[in-house]
Amino acid sequence: MADQPRSDFEHTDSAPLAVGACWNPPPHGDGTSSIARNVGAGGLALKPSDHRHYTYLDVPIPVYVWKKTRDDFTLAGFNKEAERLTSGRIREHLGIRASEYLRSDRESLENLYSCYERKTVLSREGHYEMRTTGEIKYLIIQWVFAPPDLVIVHILDRTTQKRVEEENEILAKFPDESPNPVIRVTRNSVIQYANPAAAEMLDEWKSSIGDSLPAFWSDISRRLSMNGASTAFELKVGPKTYLMTAHAVNKADAVYIYGNDITALKQAEKELELSARVFESTIEGIIITDGGGNIVSVNSAFTEITGYEKEQVVGQTPALLKSA
Repeated sequence: MADQPRSDFEHTDSAPLAVGACWNPPPHGDGTSSIARNVGAGGLALKPSDHRHYTYLDVPIPVYVWKKTRDDFTLAGFNKEAERLTSGRIREHLGIRASEYLRSDRESLENLYSCYERKTVLSREGHYEMRTTGEIKYLIIQWVFAPPDLVIVHILDRTTQKRVEEENEILAKFPDESPNPVIRVTRNSVIQYANPAAAEMLDEWKSSIGDSLPAFWSDISRRLSMNGASTAFELKVGPKTYLMTAHAVNKADAVYIYGNDITALKQAEKELELSARVFESTIEGIIITDGGGNIVSVNSAFTEITGYEKEQVVGQTPALLKSA
């Protein structure tokens, strides 16, 4: 894949977004609900009885929360992984407008609006210059719509993995040392070599040196060995998900296959999608506050339970519910 233009899309940390104190009367003496007190700036609590927390911010990859404000978006929150990625400098940008933050990365800005308007999930990958650190990183970015007015942006830093992929031709000379599966096959999909890291994969396929790969590989390896191209796709092997990359080496009349374990990323994606669905579909009222305790969003159940419309509570604190 050709490198994307360097982007001004930087990832900086702000005061943590409290993803949802759940309104659950009766309140304590100070007027806040037990859930608000227990969750604080932590996460999205739906069922306090069993302390299950659904949160956008506890996934193990950088997450940024953008809130729709009139004709723009503002950076409303982030998680600890985002802070780590930006060396703690994200906090300087809490509350910044997307039109300013992404002024030199029109594509990312357009994706933010498109995700919100289409209420869908968008993805992009490429090289980015981190405005906070000046580093060049290779990132996979996803924009996930979260009703009613949020876009959750989560980022997978694949700088190291990308560097490994670009060096695969060199690593192929010393594949035994690679921590990732490396397999060499003929154009007829006969396995000529597999490194130790590929053992689990071959066991799943019930294959060994001298055997043929599973049938689905045949067309792939034959096509690659004929035209010298490369291809990449996701593959489930037992409980794991791999990003498989296959490169043809015409002079050797062979195809090298490399696997990178992306199981953690796929799980994080599922958790984000679940969080977005739970937020809007739960029958319990949920509010989302910023680091200062001000309400930035509520779900429809909150309105039904309390009688407060979203416009009435945004910018207020949960203390307004004392009289409820």
